[in-house]
Amino acid sequence: MRKTLSAIFAMALLSSPALASDTANHTVTVTVAAVNEVAITGGNVALNIGSTYAASDATTADLSWSTNESGKKITVVSSLSSITYPLVVTATSVSGGTSAGAVTVSDVAQDLVTGISLTDGTADLSYSASATAGDGTGVEAHTVTYTILAS
Repeated sequence: MRKTLSAIFAMALLSSPALASDTANHTVTVTVAAVNEVAITGGNVALNIGSTYAASDATTADLSWSTNESGKKITVVSSLSSITYPLVVTATSVSGGTSAGAVTVSDVAQDLVTGISLTDGTADLSYSASATAGDGTGVEAHTVTYTILAS
């Protein structure tokens, strides 16, 4: 019986694969998704036009963005298709991009900040509006949208 058990044990050892080695490896894949985010802080802006028919500049909002991609820009567009009182926005104190200067906001997207690549950036938003005597009185409430996208 002892010889039979020894023979079975020897056969088991010879026929089984190796259970361990001195190294092991596997693949770990790290994927970084595209990040393109834009945010506004500072709340809503109210411009009041008085006797000079031009509202003073109001820098009460800040624009910030983050992207891990190259060749980006930020555009601005108004929700209003018919604008009586021209609204102008300027990105000032820009870090992480280049201001396009004063932009008259319309219902067609226009460049506000260009040259954005691999950065977290900020800008102050300065708004102004104007009217003429012929424009009469009224109120226009724009929903102004900022979008980060490919240049």
